[in-house]
Amino acid sequence: MRQPPASRDSRYRRGCGSGFGPSLRGSWKLPHTQYRSSRKRESDGIPASPPDRLVGVRAKIERAKKHVADLDSAIRAFLDSNPCKVGTKRDPDTRKLIYYVTHVADVPTEITQITGDALGNMVSILDHLAYRLYLKNTPGGLGRHVYFPIARNATNAAEYVAERERKIKGIHPTVIAALDALEPYKGGKGHQFWVLNELNNLSKHRDLIAVGSRFRSVDLGAHVMAHMEKLLGHAPPSLSAFFKPADPLCPLKVGDELLTGAPDEEPNFTVRL
Repeated sequence: MRQPPASRDSRYRRGCGSGFGPSLRGSWKLPHTQYRSSRKRESDGIPASPPDRLVGVRAKIERAKKHVADLDSAIRAFLDSNPCKVGTKRDPDTRKLIYYVTHVADVPTEITQITGDALGNMVSILDHLAYRLYLKNTPGGLGRHVYFPIARNATNAAEYVAERERKIKGIHPTVIAALDALEPYKGGKGHQFWVLNELNNLSKHRDLIAVGSRFRSVDLGAHVMAHMEKLLGHAPPSLSAFFKPADPLCPLKVGDELLTGAPDEEPNFTVRL
């Protein structure tokens, strides 16, 4: 009796010896050699590599680094655009020369948006880490109550312990002790955790983070050397001596006075402000 012709798939599998070819469902079969190796690995009792439970946290850390790099680039581009301009005027009574702000460019919205994204990502990293610590001690738990224990309203250790209790229930006591040592509350050693959380809440629930220009410093060394050149009749060695102002004038506004010179002093546009 004649045998019915072999199907296309069966002919393909015969020709491929190892069985590496499309099955009827269109999937790919594992070669016999790999299959035997897999069975041997199981029979030898060699456990499979455990999944990396922190892979999501690490991915968020890399994303946060990208946000920070983008923020640095945006700030540098803004500063390189010469966003603030300075002019001079004279006090009509004392004849003293005054350096003051004549123009301040608005901070690009891109900077405020990236700042908010970076803050949210950083807080998310902490919360994800706390959740992984919870699962380590409470496998299978939902952990919807778990957050990194930043105490928003606490100002001392006792208030912190009372406030953080509901956020870390189910985490191993040894881990809780390590978190407590960070003192993540206002005025504690981890005060910056509290600042981060406050800024993130402001960005999420109210307004974008308000970012503006400020008066950072003035080079009084160059200012003094300009006077010395007039007295000596020749240019003395250059000297830079930057001083921070008592009031940073943040945010800078048109009309803000930055430096007051001597009476009848000529403008020195080499002074760096």
